[in-house]
Amino acid sequence: MILIMIKLTTFYMEMNRKNKVFIDTSAFIAFVLDTEPYHSIVADWFRKCFREGVSMITTDYIIDELLTFLRCKKKVPMEIVLSFIVNSYSSGINVFGVSETLFGEAIGLMTKYKDHYFSSTDCVSFSVMKEMKINNVLTLDNDFTIVGFNNLLDGG
Repeated sequence: MILIMIKLTTFYMEMNRKNKVFIDTSAFIAFVLDTEPYHSIVADWFRKCFREGVSMITTDYIIDELLTFLRCKKKVPMEIVLSFIVNSYSSGINVFGVSETLFGEAIGLMTKYKDHYFSSTDCVSFSVMKEMKINNVLTLDNDFTIVGFNNLLDGG
C-alpha cells in the first residue's frame, strides 16, 4: 500500500511538473515581435500552452528585462508595451515576485556556476524553477539546459 502511495505521489508530482512551463525573456521577445526569427515557433508554443491549460510562469525580473528591451532597444511605443503588460496579467501568465531569499539563492548559483557567466536574471529564474518544481522552459537561451532544465524550443 505504501509503495502504491509513493508511486501515485511521484506520478502526480511529475504530472504537476509537466503542466508548468517557465517563460524566459527571449521567448517573450520572439512572441511579441513578429519580426523575430523564432516568432512563429514560439507563438505556436504559447498557443499550445494556452490550449492545453499549461501553467505559464515567469518572474517580475523577466518582465522587467522584457520591458526594458522593448522600450530601450527596440523603441516600441509605450501603448504597445502597456497593452502587453495588461494582456500578460489577464491571460493567465503567472508572474512570480522574487523574494530576497530567492535572490540570495540566485547569487549562490552565480557563484556555483562562475565559469558560465550566467546573468543574475537567469540565476533568479533557475532558483524560481527549482522552488516551484518546474522542469520545462521556453527560451532561446542554452543556459537553462546547462543547469539541467528541459528547453522546449531545443531543435525548434
